[in-house]
Amino acid sequence: MSAPHQPVIYTASASGGKSAWVVDTVRAAAVGLRRTPLVVVATAQQAQVLRRRLGAAGGVLGVHTLTFDELFSVILRHAGVIHTELNGAVRHRLLRAAVDGLVASGEIGFYCALAARPGFIAVLEGLFFELKGANIRPARFAATLTTLGAPPRLSELAAIYTRYDALLAANSWTDRAGLGWLALDALATGIALPAWSPMIVDGFDSFTVVQRTAIAALARRVDEVTVLLTQPDRSHASAAYRLFDETIEHLAKQLATQPKPLPVVRAPATPLLRLGEALFGERDGAVETGAAVTMLAAADRSGEVRSALRWIKERLVVDGYKPSEVALLARSLAPYRDLVAQIAAEFGLPVHFADRLPLRQNPAVAALLDLLTLFLPDGAEGLPRLARRSLVEAWRSPYFNWRDGDPGPGLLAGDADRLDAVARRFQVIRGLAQWREAFALLAAQRADNADTEPNAVADCELAGRFERFVACMAPPVEASTLHDFAAWLEDRIGADAGLPADLDAPAVASFSLDIGGRLGGDAAQQQALRMRDMAALRAFKDVVRGLVWAETAVRVANGSAAPVDYVRFVGELAAAVDAASYELPLNPAEAVL
Repeated sequence: MSAPHQPVIYTASASGGKSAWVVDTVRAAAVGLRRTPLVVVATAQQAQVLRRRLGAAGGVLGVHTLTFDELFSVILRHAGVIHTELNGAVRHRLLRAAVDGLVASGEIGFYCALAARPGFIAVLEGLFFELKGANIRPARFAATLTTLGAPPRLSELAAIYTRYDALLAANSWTDRAGLGWLALDALATGIALPAWSPMIVDGFDSFTVVQRTAIAALARRVDEVTVLLTQPDRSHASAAYRLFDETIEHLAKQLATQPKPLPVVRAPATPLLRLGEALFGERDGAVETGAAVTMLAAADRSGEVRSALRWIKERLVVDGYKPSEVALLARSLAPYRDLVAQIAAEFGLPVHFADRLPLRQNPAVAALLDLLTLFLPDGAEGLPRLARRSLVEAWRSPYFNWRDGDPGPGLLAGDADRLDAVARRFQVIRGLAQWREAFALLAAQRADNADTEPNAVADCELAGRFERFVACMAPPVEASTLHDFAAWLEDRIGADAGLPADLDAPAVASFSLDIGGRLGGDAAQQQALRMRDMAALRAFKDVVRGLVWAETAVRVANGSAAPVDYVRFVGELAAAVDAASYELPLNPAEAVL
């Protein structure tokens, strides 16, 4: 490898030709396979778009397009550093074990009341992610707080951070944010790296401290490093663009170089480019956009989404655009996500969300968690909670098969309405004892009026089906580990209808909800919903298995694991699902972004 050149920072405005410059530079460098270009981008989606643009430009061989996390993994592989990256469920469980250990030893007092709350672990995960991204190691964090005489609300966070990182290090584990630490440590040892040249970093509006440090470390090892960053026109830049200036300033200081304008001739500004430059600037007056911008006013969010998707549908049908050539943007996608999915299915539009979907918001997963919550113990007797509204909804749910199968409850059409009528008649709120009392009173009334009550036999049979339902879904009393509860839950969920059957698997005689077999239908819209729910169900199973893996890992790390009851299992599962996400199995090249 030749002696490294001085790293270069090129700046240009948005849509100023940075990506086009990357394509041209990479193709020129890879001619004849003389060099191995490396392009580092912010997201996997950007990597896919760059590969598509390289293909459209004529194709090129030997180009590596990676995100920083992927780059860190490559560096560790070349350094021979053996590590295991933990998924979200395992990270959550390990952090829970660290907190529980500190509570048990009396090292946590300020957060003792919050320690058992699922949201507390989620907040800790976010905090530790930020600390690791800033390259603040636990020892430094704790020492700084000690020097400052920090109160318990801060010193206890340092104790949890230290215990969590010690568990990771002792078992050669890491989380996603910790990959950067390992990669920086490996680079500091002078490991042999692939002959990347040039290395180009593109598509970022900011860097973490770890990412900036990694760029600087690679600049000393790679003979040509170029970073492309966005810098608006300073003549009208406003405070909204301060982030871009700060990013350029910090990186320039880290690399000991000065930014330069991108050496390309920019194409004439289109109306949308002029609008983008002026939107957050300090220019006065209107921007002439002609027919490039159409503004619509909608009465509510549903009408807003419907109008936008109708416009997109028109572009596909009338103007001949491909789905991948149009996009739907929102300042925050969260309040629109379900509406977009529903209305896009009505219009027959395949959609691909840029971010992963929250697992908890999937209807199939939400229904399953609500069903599990029904059987949490209620009161001193420990009988199932069985709240009226949630129970009736579970009986009505299209995701559960309550009718087929000999071990099942064998519910009939209309049983959910009959159950709701019984609850209203005898004022059942929740609790197995209230339900049994209601059915006993109903049976007594029917016996007194057997000749005049045509539904007497049916009502008695409903009580029997209710008891079979309780028996089918009651958690196993002998279970004491996450593994036991996970095995029981997987049996209840049933086989994955989208995967080939395992002929060597032992037959399961217990009751199954057969969720996979209940998903979707033959129509195109139903098939889209089936794909969505199947992807979510598989992600849910991964979460359950991750909890089991984490329990085993904690047992290995601590020598033992605390026994788990059903309440703890549901709480751990719900918290892990809240932190998890899933991705729709759609090809982004064939869907509206």
